[in-house]
Amino acid sequence: MSHIWHIKSITDNTPVTVSHDPSTLMNLGLNMLVEVTPAELPAERGKSVSHNSITVIGLIDTGATNTSIDHVVADYLGLIPVGKSEVKTAKGLSETPDYNVNLIFTGLRLQPRPDMRVGSCDLSFNLNDAHDRLQNTGLVIGRDIMAKWNIVWHGPTSTVFISD
Repeated sequence: MSHIWHIKSITDNTPVTVSHDPSTLMNLGLNMLVEVTPAELPAERGKSVSHNSITVIGLIDTGATNTSIDHVVADYLGLIPVGKSEVKTAKGLSETPDYNVNLIFTGLRLQPRPDMRVGSCDLSFNLNDAHDRLQNTGLVIGRDIMAKWNIVWHGPTSTVFISD
């Protein structure tokens, strides 16, 4: 199987091109590496951060209203909930914690998303397989981020163009 992504620049106006083989896009969807770090916590919160960052696979999900991290990622980073959101999934409605994080799109020339409020969900992320670049998803990239991007998916060449 080929690598999940090959990144190159087309022009200055199209800073990111993600090329997948057709079977990868069909079977796994569009994924990218995203570094997740805790947003600055107020000093009075009193809880120290367990780890400074983690790089996970982010799955672009056009059906997700908001971006969400796996609860294992939140625990690993020692994040403190900043509220709750009601989430609709295939399993029904549930209420999950929200967190403030910084998102950096690793190796891509997309603008980082600092101090972003994200939801949480169960993606079955496995810390022991954090470097499995195929199916160990730790983040769902929702329409809240995609609304800031221009995304073109060219199916015949299995190429996706993304720009801010």
